Amino acid sequence: MEVALLEDEKFKDFRLMLDHSLNSLLQEKEKLVAFHSEKEMKKKQLKEEAEQLSQHITEEFSRLHRFLTMEEESLHLQLKEDLEVELQTIHQHLEVASKTQTKLDGAIAKVEMYLRCLTSELLQDCKSLLESLDSIFEGQYKTETVIDLPGKYSGPLQYAVWKKMKTIIHPDIEHLTFDPKTANRWLSLSDDLRSVRESNVEQNLPDNSERFDVYLQVTSSQGFQSGQHYWEVEVGDRVNWVVGAVRESACRKGYGIQKPEAGFWTIRCCNNKYYMADDSPPVVFKVNECPKKIGIYLDHERGMLSFYSAGPMVHLYTFHHSFTETVYPFFCPCSNEGATAMRLFHLRL
Repeated sequence: MEVALLEDEKFKDFRLMLDHSLNSLLQEKEKLVAFHSEKEMKKKQLKEEAEQLSQHITEEFSRLHRFLTMEEESLHLQLKEDLEVELQTIHQHLEVASKTQTKLDGAIAKVEMYLRCLTSELLQDCKSLLESLDSIFEGQYKTETVIDLPGKYSGPLQYAVWKKMKTIIHPDIEHLTFDPKTANRWLSLSDDLRSVRESNVEQNLPDNSERFDVYLQVTSSQGFQSGQHYWEVEVGDRVNWVVGAVRESACRKGYGIQKPEAGFWTIRCCNNKYYMADDSPPVVFKVNECPKKIGIYLDHERGMLSFYSAGPMVHLYTFHHSFTETVYPFFCPCSNEGATAMRLFHLRL
């Protein structure tokens, strides 16, 4: 009887162990199914997003193609019209020349005749003939052209079209200026408010709510509450810097954490050794060469803030966030002894 009870307990223990293992396996399977479903959904989303982006690329280049095609057709039409003007001018010159030649031929024949049979009786007529010859030379035919076709159409054609192309570029580059009301008192701004660098002397400025009081930081005067915007900042030979955007209500006082949850979206360069996005958690990324100019693109509605090495337009990092208030371009030149100033880039054509 005791042996049977022991056997029952043994089976009971094994059953419990098997039940526990089965439950664990079922839970793992459930997790795996959920993981598989999530990844399949992600694949579908990525394909749909890639298709939309492909369409976006096509549309953007189609705008450029249409612009270039229209410019090309316009130039061909202008050239044709200018050619017609030139040909008409030359035709008029030829008509004048033809009439002049007819007069000259008649005058030459008369002069030759007088030379062959010049008599005293013809002297009076000869004097009248010589006076009439002057009128022939008064109406000189023209040889100059009205339009210099090579000068007009073989110059820096691509550059001229490129300058015109700026009228269809969207978003156009923003011409920002630094906001003195936000600048830390150990920062020095240029008179045109386009350059900033650390100062050896603390500025005597009011401690208003917009001003950064601890870190060497400043925003632009221009803020964006909707739309698409792009700006560039020259970091030059500075080995430490921070650039990005900040929401209007973000705290600018003290040693607070400046992360997306606090309303800061920034990337930084640290001693020219590594580059980091101040995300949560921070993301370190590589660059092929130290960028001298950073481009920043804000799509307020889509919730995107992207960073580029602005020379080759190489993508560095993108923050994704639902922006609900005005966003201001943000800059921190840090301390870079002897380095050039951080400067806002203005494209002028």
